[in-house]
Amino acid sequence: MNRLAYSLQKLSIKKATVLLKCNQCVEAYFVVTELGTVYVPLNFRTKGLELACMLGNSETSLVLISE
Repeated sequence: MNRLAYSLQKLSIKKATVLLKCNQCVEAYFVVTELGTVYVPLNFRTKGLELACMLGNSETSLVLISE
């Protein structure tokens, strides 16, 4: 978690979306909020144009995804 937090801090991320379906989702959530970054929750099952629209409207600058 510390390595992720350090990396995100260096990138000066303002808003982040976490699209993970694993245990790391919880870790990423805490790292994002600890840095004072806005956490933008989206359903990992969302696809295509709907996802693009939601990401564009939220002005997300980072998306964390799993395989």
